[in-house]
Amino acid sequence: MVLLLTIPLSAIAPLLSVPIEIGYSIEPVENFIYVEQTQNPILSDQISEPFTPKTGTTDINWVFLSYLLIALILLVSKSHSIITLLRWRNQGEKLTVDGPHIIISDMAITPFSFLNTIFISIKDYEKGNDLGVIVSHEMAHISQRHYLDLFILEFLTIIFWFNPICYLIKYQAQVNHEYLADQTILEKNYDINQYKRTLFEFSTSSLIPLTSPIISSTLKLRITMLNKIQNNNSKNWSILASCLLGILTWGVFTLDLQAQEVKATPAKTVSQEIKSTEQLSKAAQELDKLIEDATVIKTNSKGEEVRQFWNREGLQLQIYNLYTQLPESEKTGNRKLHGENAIRLTTIPEKKTITSDQLQLWLDDTQYGVWLDGKRIENSLLLDMKPDDFAMFYSSKLEKNAKNYGKHYYQVNLMTHASFEKTFPLLKIDE
Repeated sequence: MVLLLTIPLSAIAPLLSVPIEIGYSIEPVENFIYVEQTQNPILSDQISEPFTPKTGTTDINWVFLSYLLIALILLVSKSHSIITLLRWRNQGEKLTVDGPHIIISDMAITPFSFLNTIFISIKDYEKGNDLGVIVSHEMAHISQRHYLDLFILEFLTIIFWFNPICYLIKYQAQVNHEYLADQTILEKNYDINQYKRTLFEFSTSSLIPLTSPIISSTLKLRITMLNKIQNNNSKNWSILASCLLGILTWGVFTLDLQAQEVKATPAKTVSQEIKSTEQLSKAAQELDKLIEDATVIKTNSKGEEVRQFWNREGLQLQIYNLYTQLPESEKTGNRKLHGENAIRLTTIPEKKTITSDQLQLWLDDTQYGVWLDGKRIENSLLLDMKPDDFAMFYSSKLEKNAKNYGKHYYQVNLMTHASFEKTFPLLKIDE
């Protein structure tokens, strides 16, 4: 039972968790975020949705397809073995025995059992050498329903064919089947030495799936086990130790530690303590609320929820007006990040001239991803545009951890004259 349950429980364990809360004090630290500002950045009035090409190709998961192909090949192979064994059972000469059937077949190299049938070769049947003990051995496999174990294990090795542990467990289960069958023989008071010689005589190195032959690779282990005297006390302690080890292992891999804040100590800056919400100025409270309202929850490509700033029209002017009213002690954190960015927008950048050669270069969608006025476009649309249509551009090289790295390696941001006039300056100081 331990061997049979090991594989499915190992697959289920990572899906379960036992939450344990651990309380500890936290010393909050004020985070100052430094954002590297490139010269003449391109800004958008709103968050742009990712561009999806109309004629895009569907990515094929070759790893998953390879897994399915190998699993299918294994399934066909095992099914063929079952069909072959059923055909042998129907074609061979049958002997009547209480319970299991005995089939005399030329195909059987050595005696083995499959389902409730024992297969014996004509040569072994005619000799009759120690055939009684071998039949008793195979009948023990059938009476203990070892074929059900083999069916389950073969199915699991098809599903988890990539995991070598599954094959090790299947081998150990087969060895355990032989131990149990040998124990049945010893309980019938057969001569142990004669039984050992019989095992050597009928052993084979060939193994048909889902059958229980006398495998030569297990003989050394079985002979060693036959020489041991069973001790019930040691066996019971071994079972208890195995259970405790299994429970401990399960617990280690299913515990989900969750930190719980017990007591928070106000964080300090170099010169002063950070003020509570009630102590902040009215402008700081309004600015915090403005930033929070403009922050939305988005789902990234990994399925994770992230906070993203929604730069709606007129928002930068509101941020600028509130930020300039703050005392220096309150220009920290997100207020400083968005406030300084709003101040930078009071300066109109110089327009950049684009050449025909650059437009032609950007048509290559394997190297360049093109954005126009904050929205992704197909590179081919540049064929219908002229260099004079653009007021500014900014080109950057993608990092290897970028989402689109591999689809293209450079990102080009273009801005039309209309978008330029609308974007710069967003903050009109004279108004």
